Amino acid sequence: MQQLVEDPQTAPNLLPKHTPLAYSRIKAIQGHAAGDPVSSADLEASLDLEERFGIEPGTLEKLTGIKTRYLVDHKKVKPHELAHSAAVDALAQADIDPESLDVIIFASVARDYTEPSTAHLVQEKLGASNAFVFDISNACLGIMNGILVLDSLIASGRCRTGLVCGGEITGPCIDATSEKIMQAKSTEDLYLLFAALTIGDAGAAIVLEPKEEDDPERGFVAFEFASHGEYHDVCVIPALRDKPVMLTDSSRMIEGGSAIAVGVLDKLLEKSNWSKDDIDLVIPHQVSRPANLKTICDSCGIPEEKMVMTVGEYGNTASTALPLALANAVETGRLQPGMKVWLAGFGSGISFGFASMVW
Repeated sequence: MQQLVEDPQTAPNLLPKHTPLAYSRIKAIQGHAAGDPVSSADLEASLDLEERFGIEPGTLEKLTGIKTRYLVDHKKVKPHELAHSAAVDALAQADIDPESLDVIIFASVARDYTEPSTAHLVQEKLGASNAFVFDISNACLGIMNGILVLDSLIASGRCRTGLVCGGEITGPCIDATSEKIMQAKSTEDLYLLFAALTIGDAGAAIVLEPKEEDDPERGFVAFEFASHGEYHDVCVIPALRDKPVMLTDSSRMIEGGSAIAVGVLDKLLEKSNWSKDDIDLVIPHQVSRPANLKTICDSCGIPEEKMVMTVGEYGNTASTALPLALANAVETGRLQPGMKVWLAGFGSGISFGFASMVW
Protein backbone atom coordinates (compact mmCIF):
# COMPACT_ATOMS: atom_id res chain seq x y z
CA MET A 1 0.00 0.00 0.00
CA GLN A 2 1.27 3.47 -0.87
CA GLN A 3 2.44 5.46 2.14
CA LEU A 4 0.20 8.52 2.23
CA VAL A 5 1.76 10.25 5.23
CA GLU A 6 5.50 10.79 5.21
CA ASP A 7 7.74 10.32 8.22
CA PRO A 8 7.49 13.66 10.08
CA GLN A 9 11.24 13.51 10.72
CA THR A 10 12.07 13.47 6.98
CA ALA A 11 9.00 15.09 5.40
CA PRO A 12 9.72 18.50 3.84
CA ASN A 13 8.18 21.61 5.36
CA LEU A 14 5.53 22.45 2.77
CA LEU A 15 4.71 25.80 4.34
CA PRO A 16 6.44 28.88 2.94
CA LYS A 17 9.14 30.22 5.22
CA HIS A 18 7.16 33.36 6.07
CA THR A 19 3.69 31.83 6.30
CA PRO A 20 1.52 34.21 8.37
CA LEU A 21 0.17 32.94 11.66
CA ALA A 22 -3.12 34.83 11.30
CA TYR A 23 -5.07 35.91 8.26
CA SER A 24 -7.91 38.18 9.34
CA ARG A 25 -8.63 41.59 10.75
CA ILE A 26 -11.55 43.03 12.66
CA LYS A 27 -13.72 45.03 10.31
CA ALA A 28 -16.20 46.07 13.01
CA ILE A 29 -16.98 45.36 16.65
CA GLN A 30 -19.93 46.18 18.87
CA GLY A 31 -20.73 45.29 22.47
CA HIS A 32 -23.64 46.35 24.65
CA ALA A 33 -24.59 45.70 28.24
CA ALA A 34 -28.26 44.74 28.40
CA GLY A 35 -31.11 45.30 30.83
CA ASP A 36 -31.36 47.31 34.00
CA PRO A 37 -28.45 48.18 36.31
CA VAL A 38 -28.20 46.23 39.56
CA SER A 39 -25.67 47.53 42.08
CA SER A 40 -23.51 45.30 44.23
CA ALA A 41 -24.98 47.05 47.27
CA ASP A 42 -28.52 46.14 46.23
CA LEU A 43 -27.48 42.55 45.54
CA GLU A 44 -25.89 42.26 49.00
CA ALA A 45 -29.00 43.68 50.65
CA SER A 46 -31.32 41.30 48.80
CA LEU A 47 -29.38 38.33 50.19
CA ASP A 48 -29.16 39.63 53.80
CA LEU A 49 -25.40 39.01 53.80
CA GLU A 50 -24.72 41.38 56.69
CA GLU A 51 -27.39 39.97 58.99
CA ARG A 52 -26.80 36.31 58.15
CA PHE A 53 -23.00 36.19 57.78
CA GLY A 54 -21.74 39.42 59.29
CA ILE A 55 -20.49 40.58 55.89
CA GLU A 56 -20.22 44.36 55.95
CA PRO A 57 -22.01 46.37 53.26
CA GLY A 58 -19.67 47.13 50.37
CA THR A 59 -17.71 43.89 50.69
CA LEU A 60 -18.83 42.55 47.30
CA GLU A 61 -17.63 45.68 45.51
CA LYS A 62 -14.41 45.76 47.53
CA LEU A 63 -13.54 42.15 46.71
CA THR A 64 -14.47 42.29 43.03
CA GLY A 65 -14.25 45.93 41.97
CA ILE A 66 -17.74 45.57 40.54
CA LYS A 67 -20.08 48.48 41.27
CA THR A 68 -22.90 47.35 39.03
CA ARG A 69 -23.97 44.85 36.41
CA TYR A 70 -26.90 44.85 33.97
CA LEU A 71 -29.61 42.19 33.95
CA VAL A 72 -32.47 41.64 31.50
CA ASP A 73 -35.78 40.00 32.29
CA HIS A 74 -34.69 36.52 31.28
CA LYS A 75 -38.30 35.37 30.99
CA LYS A 76 -38.84 37.86 28.16
CA VAL A 77 -35.43 38.26 26.47
CA LYS A 78 -33.44 35.49 24.78
CA PRO A 79 -29.68 35.18 24.10
CA HIS A 80 -30.04 35.42 20.33
CA GLU A 81 -31.75 38.80 20.69
CA LEU A 82 -28.74 40.32 22.45
CA ALA A 83 -26.40 38.86 19.82
CA HIS A 84 -28.64 40.08 17.01
CA SER A 85 -28.76 43.63 18.36
CA ALA A 86 -24.97 43.82 18.51
CA ALA A 87 -24.67 42.18 15.08
CA VAL A 88 -26.98 44.74 13.46
CA ASP A 89 -24.80 47.55 14.79
CA ALA A 90 -21.56 45.82 13.78
CA LEU A 91 -22.77 45.20 10.23
CA ALA A 92 -23.90 48.83 9.97
CA GLN A 93 -20.50 49.97 11.25
CA ALA A 94 -18.79 47.81 8.60
CA ASP A 95 -21.30 48.81 5.89
CA ILE A 96 -21.96 45.15 5.12
CA ASP A 97 -25.24 43.66 3.92
CA PRO A 98 -26.23 40.60 6.00
CA GLU A 99 -26.58 38.61 2.77
CA SER A 100 -22.83 39.08 2.23
CA LEU A 101 -22.00 37.05 5.33
CA ASP A 102 -20.46 33.66 4.60
CA VAL A 103 -20.33 32.35 8.18
CA ILE A 104 -22.08 33.15 11.46
CA ILE A 105 -20.76 31.68 14.71
CA PHE A 106 -22.70 32.07 17.96
CA ALA A 107 -20.31 31.45 20.84
CA SER A 108 -21.90 32.16 24.23
CA VAL A 109 -22.46 30.12 27.37
CA ALA A 110 -26.17 30.99 27.24
CA ARG A 111 -28.21 29.82 24.28
CA ASP A 112 -31.84 29.66 23.32
CA TYR A 113 -32.09 25.91 22.80
CA THR A 114 -30.07 22.77 23.30
CA GLU A 115 -31.02 22.10 19.66
CA PRO A 116 -30.92 23.77 17.13
CA SER A 117 -27.91 26.06 17.33
CA THR A 118 -28.68 29.62 18.39
CA ALA A 119 -26.73 30.83 15.34
CA HIS A 120 -29.73 29.80 13.23
CA LEU A 121 -31.94 32.27 15.10
CA VAL A 122 -29.41 35.06 14.59
CA GLN A 123 -29.19 34.18 10.90
CA GLU A 124 -32.95 34.26 10.44
CA LYS A 125 -33.36 37.56 12.28
CA LEU A 126 -30.53 39.20 10.32
CA GLY A 127 -31.75 37.89 6.98
CA ALA A 128 -28.29 36.42 6.31
CA SER A 129 -29.60 33.76 3.95
CA ASN A 130 -26.23 32.92 2.36
CA ALA A 131 -24.37 32.20 5.59
CA PHE A 132 -23.34 28.81 6.97
CA VAL A 133 -24.01 28.96 10.71
CA PHE A 134 -23.13 27.03 13.87
CA ASP A 135 -22.49 27.40 17.60
CA ILE A 136 -19.26 27.10 19.58
CA SER A 137 -19.37 26.58 23.34
CA ASN A 138 -16.32 26.84 25.61
CA ALA A 139 -17.38 28.75 28.73
CA CYS A 140 -16.14 32.37 28.77
CA LEU A 141 -13.62 31.63 26.01
CA GLY A 142 -16.28 30.90 23.36
CA ILE A 143 -15.95 34.10 21.33
CA MET A 144 -12.15 33.87 21.26
CA ASN A 145 -12.52 30.30 19.99
CA GLY A 146 -14.95 31.62 17.39
CA ILE A 147 -12.39 34.20 16.22
CA LEU A 148 -9.74 31.48 15.84
CA VAL A 149 -12.09 29.22 13.84
CA LEU A 150 -13.23 32.09 11.64
CA ASP A 151 -9.63 33.17 10.99
CA SER A 152 -8.88 29.59 9.90
CA LEU A 153 -11.88 29.55 7.55
CA ILE A 154 -10.71 32.83 6.05
CA ALA A 155 -7.21 31.38 5.63
CA SER A 156 -8.63 28.35 3.82
CA GLY A 157 -10.64 30.50 1.41
CA ARG A 158 -13.95 29.10 2.66
CA CYS A 159 -15.00 32.45 4.12
CA ARG A 160 -14.59 36.02 2.96
CA THR A 161 -16.75 37.82 5.53
CA GLY A 162 -17.74 36.26 8.84
CA LEU A 163 -19.52 37.17 12.06
CA VAL A 164 -18.74 35.93 15.58
CA CYS A 165 -21.41 36.91 18.10
CA GLY A 166 -22.81 36.12 21.51
CA GLY A 167 -25.58 36.98 23.91
CA GLU A 168 -25.14 36.22 27.58
CA ILE A 169 -28.20 36.09 29.85
CA THR A 170 -27.16 35.17 33.38
CA GLY A 171 -30.42 35.71 35.27
CA PRO A 172 -31.32 32.01 35.62
CA CYS A 173 -27.88 31.30 37.11
CA ILE A 174 -28.07 34.29 39.48
CA ASP A 175 -31.58 33.32 40.61
CA ALA A 176 -30.68 29.67 41.24
CA THR A 177 -27.41 30.52 42.99
CA SER A 178 -29.08 33.23 45.10
CA GLU A 179 -31.63 30.66 46.22
CA LYS A 180 -28.76 28.43 47.35
CA ILE A 181 -27.11 31.37 49.12
CA MET A 182 -30.32 31.99 51.05
CA GLN A 183 -30.12 28.36 52.21
CA ALA A 184 -26.43 28.58 53.16
CA LYS A 185 -25.60 28.11 56.84
CA SER A 186 -21.96 29.25 56.91
CA THR A 187 -19.37 31.30 55.06
CA GLU A 188 -17.88 28.01 53.85
CA ASP A 189 -21.17 27.27 52.10
CA LEU A 190 -21.15 30.79 50.69
CA TYR A 191 -17.61 30.58 49.28
CA LEU A 192 -18.36 28.34 46.28
CA LEU A 193 -21.47 30.36 45.40
CA PHE A 194 -19.99 33.85 45.69
CA ALA A 195 -18.60 34.20 42.15
CA ALA A 196 -22.11 34.03 40.67
CA LEU A 197 -22.74 37.47 42.18
CA THR A 198 -20.27 39.00 39.70
CA ILE A 199 -22.02 38.08 36.45
CA GLY A 200 -24.13 40.24 34.15
CA ASP A 201 -25.83 40.36 30.74
CA ALA A 202 -24.49 41.64 27.43
CA GLY A 203 -24.38 41.08 23.69
CA ALA A 204 -21.37 41.36 21.37
CA ALA A 205 -20.56 40.93 17.70
CA ILE A 206 -17.34 40.99 15.67
CA VAL A 207 -17.08 41.12 11.87
CA LEU A 208 -13.91 39.56 10.43
CA GLU A 209 -12.48 39.91 6.93
CA PRO A 210 -9.13 39.02 5.33
CA LYS A 211 -6.23 41.38 5.94
CA GLU A 212 -5.91 44.07 3.30
CA GLU A 213 -3.25 43.39 0.68
CA ASP A 214 -1.97 46.95 0.80
CA ASP A 215 -1.77 46.93 4.62
CA PRO A 216 -0.97 43.33 5.67
CA GLU A 217 0.54 44.30 9.03
CA ARG A 218 -2.80 45.40 10.45
CA GLY A 219 -5.00 42.67 11.86
CA PHE A 220 -4.33 39.56 13.88
CA VAL A 221 -0.67 38.62 14.15
CA ALA A 222 -0.74 35.29 16.00
CA PHE A 223 -2.83 33.06 18.26
CA GLU A 224 -1.89 30.85 21.21
CA PHE A 225 -4.47 28.56 22.80
CA ALA A 226 -4.06 26.11 25.69
CA SER A 227 -6.30 23.93 27.84
CA HIS A 228 -5.68 22.35 31.27
CA GLY A 229 -8.37 19.82 32.11
CA GLU A 230 -6.94 19.19 35.56
CA TYR A 231 -8.80 22.36 36.55
CA HIS A 232 -12.14 21.27 35.06
CA ASP A 233 -13.83 21.35 38.48
CA VAL A 234 -12.88 24.88 39.60
CA CYS A 235 -15.94 26.53 38.03
CA VAL A 236 -18.94 24.38 37.24
CA ILE A 237 -22.57 24.79 36.29
CA PRO A 238 -23.65 21.15 36.77
CA ALA A 239 -26.18 20.97 33.92
CA LEU A 240 -28.35 22.99 31.58
CA ARG A 241 -31.56 22.98 33.57
CA ASP A 242 -34.16 25.25 35.13
CA LYS A 243 -31.97 26.01 38.18
CA PRO A 244 -28.33 26.23 36.99
CA VAL A 245 -26.35 26.78 40.20
CA MET A 246 -22.79 28.04 39.61
CA LEU A 247 -20.04 26.65 41.88
CA THR A 248 -16.60 28.28 41.78
CA ASP A 249 -13.35 27.75 43.67
CA SER A 250 -12.12 31.25 42.90
CA SER A 251 -8.77 31.01 44.68
CA ARG A 252 -7.74 27.82 42.89
CA MET A 253 -8.84 29.20 39.53
CA ILE A 254 -6.92 32.46 39.93
CA GLU A 255 -3.76 30.88 41.33
CA GLY A 256 -3.61 28.08 38.75
CA GLY A 257 -4.72 30.24 35.87
CA SER A 258 -2.23 33.03 36.54
CA ALA A 259 0.70 30.64 36.63
CA ILE A 260 -0.31 29.02 33.33
CA ALA A 261 -1.03 32.36 31.65
CA VAL A 262 2.62 33.40 31.89
CA GLY A 263 3.75 30.52 29.67
CA VAL A 264 0.93 31.03 27.16
CA LEU A 265 1.81 34.71 26.83
CA ASP A 266 5.50 33.89 26.33
CA LYS A 267 4.60 31.57 23.42
CA LEU A 268 2.34 34.21 21.88
CA LEU A 269 5.05 36.87 22.07
CA GLU A 270 7.57 34.50 20.50
CA LYS A 271 5.22 33.77 17.60
CA SER A 272 4.52 37.49 17.18
CA ASN A 273 8.17 38.51 17.45
CA TRP A 274 7.12 40.98 20.15
CA SER A 275 8.44 41.78 23.59
CA LYS A 276 6.22 42.67 26.52
CA ASP A 277 7.25 46.28 26.08
CA ASP A 278 5.80 46.23 22.55
CA ILE A 279 2.28 45.72 23.91
CA ASP A 280 0.39 49.01 23.89
CA LEU A 281 -2.93 47.76 25.23
CA VAL A 282 -4.30 44.65 26.92
CA ILE A 283 -7.92 43.59 26.48
CA PRO A 284 -8.57 40.80 29.02
CA HIS A 285 -11.56 38.75 30.00
CA GLN A 286 -13.24 40.65 32.82
CA VAL A 287 -13.90 38.71 36.04
CA SER A 288 -12.93 40.89 38.97
CA ARG A 289 -10.47 43.74 39.20
CA PRO A 290 -8.45 43.04 42.38
CA ALA A 291 -8.31 39.25 42.23
CA ASN A 292 -8.28 38.64 38.50
CA LEU A 293 -7.02 41.57 36.45
CA LYS A 294 -4.37 42.76 38.90
CA THR A 295 -3.10 39.19 39.33
CA ILE A 296 -2.68 38.83 35.55
CA CYS A 297 -0.74 42.10 35.41
CA ASP A 298 1.55 41.09 38.25
CA SER A 299 2.12 37.54 37.00
CA CYS A 300 2.81 38.50 33.39
CA GLY A 301 4.81 41.64 34.15
CA ILE A 302 2.42 43.99 32.34
CA PRO A 303 1.73 47.46 33.80
CA GLU A 304 -1.84 47.66 35.04
CA GLU A 305 -2.40 50.96 33.25
CA LYS A 306 -2.17 49.14 29.91
CA MET A 307 -5.30 47.12 30.70
CA VAL A 308 -8.78 48.07 29.56
CA MET A 309 -11.07 47.43 32.51
CA THR A 310 -14.85 47.48 32.20
CA VAL A 311 -15.65 44.96 34.94
CA GLY A 312 -16.51 47.70 37.45
CA GLU A 313 -19.39 48.94 35.34
CA TYR A 314 -20.62 45.75 33.67
CA GLY A 315 -19.45 42.85 35.84
CA ASN A 316 -18.41 39.53 34.32
CA THR A 317 -20.47 39.09 31.16
CA ALA A 318 -18.92 35.69 30.37
CA SER A 319 -17.98 35.21 26.68
CA THR A 320 -19.02 38.77 25.79
CA ALA A 321 -16.78 40.40 28.42
CA LEU A 322 -13.64 40.63 26.29
CA PRO A 323 -15.35 41.96 23.13
CA LEU A 324 -17.33 44.39 25.31
CA ALA A 325 -14.03 45.76 26.65
CA LEU A 326 -12.55 45.91 23.14
CA ALA A 327 -15.59 47.77 21.82
CA ASN A 328 -15.30 50.18 24.75
CA ALA A 329 -11.65 50.87 23.91
CA VAL A 330 -12.59 51.64 20.31
CA GLU A 331 -15.57 53.82 21.23
CA THR A 332 -13.65 55.88 23.81
CA GLY A 333 -10.68 56.39 21.51
CA ARG A 334 -8.27 54.58 23.77
CA LEU A 335 -7.48 52.13 20.97
CA GLN A 336 -5.85 53.91 18.05
CA PRO A 337 -4.69 52.66 14.61
CA GLY A 338 -1.29 51.00 14.70
CA MET A 339 -1.42 50.05 18.38
CA LYS A 340 -0.25 46.56 19.33
CA VAL A 341 -2.88 44.72 21.36
CA TRP A 342 -2.92 41.57 23.46
CA LEU A 343 -6.34 39.93 23.65
CA ALA A 344 -6.28 37.76 26.79
CA GLY A 345 -9.19 35.35 26.86
CA PHE A 346 -9.73 32.56 29.34
CA GLY A 347 -12.53 30.42 30.66
CA SER A 348 -13.32 27.65 33.08
CA GLY A 349 -11.89 24.28 32.26
CA ILE A 350 -9.30 25.94 32.37
CA SER A 351 -8.69 27.17 28.81
CA PHE A 352 -6.77 30.15 27.47
CA GLY A 353 -7.08 31.94 24.13
CA PHE A 354 -4.55 34.70 23.54
CA ALA A 355 -4.17 36.76 20.38
CA SER A 356 -1.80 39.49 19.25
CA MET A 357 -3.22 42.15 16.97
CA VAL A 358 -2.24 45.41 15.31
CA TRP A 359 -5.25 47.72 15.22
